[in-house]
Amino acid sequence: MPMSPSEIVAKTGDLPTLPHVATKVMRMVSDPDTSAKDIQEAIITDQGMTGQILKISNSAMFGMKREVKTLTHAIMLLGFDTIRSIVVAAATKNLYQRKGSSGFKEKLIWENSIGSALIARGVAEQFSNIDKEEAFIGGLMHNLGKTVLNARFNEQYSQIMATAYNDERPIHEIEMEELGFSHAELGSCIIKQWNLSDSLVHAIKFYLEPEKAPKEHRMLTAIISISDRFCKDLGLGVAKPTPLEEQDLTNVRSILNLSEEKLDRWREIIHKKMEKDSAMVKTL
Repeated sequence: MPMSPSEIVAKTGDLPTLPHVATKVMRMVSDPDTSAKDIQEAIITDQGMTGQILKISNSAMFGMKREVKTLTHAIMLLGFDTIRSIVVAAATKNLYQRKGSSGFKEKLIWENSIGSALIARGVAEQFSNIDKEEAFIGGLMHNLGKTVLNARFNEQYSQIMATAYNDERPIHEIEMEELGFSHAELGSCIIKQWNLSDSLVHAIKFYLEPEKAPKEHRMLTAIISISDRFCKDLGLGVAKPTPLEEQDLTNVRSILNLSEEKLDRWREIIHKKMEKDSAMVKTL
């Protein structure tokens, strides 16, 4: 049997690290004394990151009426919190790529992750007490455990993913049978190691069963959970497309107080939004 999540996290070399620029920007955004110039100077040293930020800033996601041509312009228009999300998205993309592989599995996992992030951000906007950028980061990172398992136990995890797809079973059920823990548990350990917020640690740990999350983090957890469900509805990810009608949404709907009418309305809005943002999901 493989190691436990905590043992994997503790073992040097098995744990992905968040790139330096992203870590620095996340820390700076939390500091009330940080200026736009400070953020710009931290990011400009990474040309690839700068290009990604400008690309995303000009995507349909933000609906800019004029082209964003400079990093300073992007920071001023979008604000610190949104820039933080974009920086983390650009940095996290590299964690979903594994050297020496064809990249097909990684591509599918990434598409589910960025799709969940975009959807989570939109859903969070419907609630005044939820930080939409934190929801974005939660959606983006809820698959981190899968990427580590795919890298650390590639042959075994490839078989787990194949079984989940062919038998049309939830992947976490097979993970529990084969490994003794789920990708959500491992992802939560990684987030904790990165010193991200407790709300993100719990949201990623419990997104498969949001009703088990601590009460103060349950809303964010449910948002990440339903965003992943919408991705399954859209066919984004490793699993076969699963319409919402065939998914058990009882607990997540209860937590978010979602009526059938509101769920249908959200679904229509999200489908239209993802059609508009599909290029970013595929190419970011």
